[in-house]
Amino acid sequence: MASHEDFGTPPEGAATSRIVEERIAERSKQGLRETFTVNFRDKQMPVEIIDIELDSLFLNPGTHRVKAQRDLEPDMDQELRDNPWGAVGQGYLRRLLAATPANPTVPDPEFNDLKENLDKEGQNDAGLITRWGVLVDGNTRAVALKELGKQTMRVGVLPESATWKDVSAVELNLQMRLDQRRDYTYINRLLAYEELHDGGRAPEQIARMFRVQRKTVLRDLWVLNELRDLIDRSRIGKQSLRLMDFEEDQEKLRELHRKYDELRRTDPDAAEAMKEYRLSALVLKFSKTDLRLVEDDFHRRYLERHLSEPVREELAQEEEESPAASVQIPGLGTSVAPASGPQSTGHAAARRLTDVLLQAKARAGGSTLGEGDPAAAQRLDEVKEAMKSSLKLAGSNARVKKQERATAERVTTAAEEIRQCSHELVQSRAKQALDVEAFDDALMDLRDSLHQLARHASKLSSEAGDGVEWLLDAMKKGNS
Repeated sequence: MASHEDFGTPPEGAATSRIVEERIAERSKQGLRETFTVNFRDKQMPVEIIDIELDSLFLNPGTHRVKAQRDLEPDMDQELRDNPWGAVGQGYLRRLLAATPANPTVPDPEFNDLKENLDKEGQNDAGLITRWGVLVDGNTRAVALKELGKQTMRVGVLPESATWKDVSAVELNLQMRLDQRRDYTYINRLLAYEELHDGGRAPEQIARMFRVQRKTVLRDLWVLNELRDLIDRSRIGKQSLRLMDFEEDQEKLRELHRKYDELRRTDPDAAEAMKEYRLSALVLKFSKTDLRLVEDDFHRRYLERHLSEPVREELAQEEEESPAASVQIPGLGTSVAPASGPQSTGHAAARRLTDVLLQAKARAGGSTLGEGDPAAAQRLDEVKEAMKSSLKLAGSNARVKKQERATAERVTTAAEEIRQCSHELVQSRAKQALDVEAFDDALMDLRDSLHQLARHASKLSSEAGDGVEWLLDAMKKGNS
């Protein structure tokens, strides 16, 4: 994947460039030079600020701010690529910049807030353009100003030698400044990481640029790769899921990566199965709390019994149509069947379920050109109800298990506190700073508590282990 797109220059670029040069010369003659600094080719460079007519400017077709949202209407996105400076493509960008990122068919309340602020306070921060009139920074502000009926915009101007690679890099650097600039959406930030990585930046460099940890960059690149895989698996003809469909799943995906990374170190197959079942729950829009209940054995323990017969048949058909791929043995020119233990079988079953849901979701969503598939929508509802029942049972079992562990965990905590107390006792004696009377009173409280614990534990005699026997014996000796 290319690290940036090259859209060429607008047909009116030469005329705009002459206007820009005239405005810079005018301000210089009047002694009214105003600049701000940008990072250009890894060096700090002051750029001249001018006022220019909004009608002379073009929205940036490569802006990172709506990169994921361009998938909303594939035909319009293709029009934007084919004719980035035409009225249709520019109009599409205007719509996306003013829309809610997670659902670009709905107006963005933050865009309305921006318009109100510009109307009341005016434009405080200058935008940034190329010599040929393409907005590098300030695309959303330009749309808002135009809707307010404003005629001009304050902008800085990049050097004439600026390329599309420079435009992309400068936009990202401006986004990372600690000012009032709106953050990129979740998915667009992942795409920015990917663009920088594909352009040769190491994860450490990207982390420094965005002021995050290296592991955060690696995690987010992993997430983006998983999302692209989901989209590929969802594709039915021209229909598929889109990256923007996952804009609101940031916390769920972060937790998924953390759990997957932890589990794969000890059981890679279980990690893959868990990942697939959680992705199924994510596609069905279950909550982060619900996803935590989904483990690698979720299908066997809970879900299978709740699935309808048509869904089971569809999963069985998927299994027949998708035989396990053979494994090539390097150097021998032959192949063997893969291992098929219970865990790898569980992973395959989990993947089949996710594939069925992904494709049903893509069909149910339809496209901007037609209605979604009602049968696919019904299938999604069926599986969602089955998963809802399964999650209810899994949640009940988790609460019981937590209650079963609560007593032992409190004793473990008490033991850790006593070990810490022993350490502090040694230090207090060495410094002759021990309140012996208070320490003695605390030990008497401990004795009473242990006696009370022993009385209740004595009722477990038929199930008693070494620990309970020790407690009962110690309390008897203490009373003698």
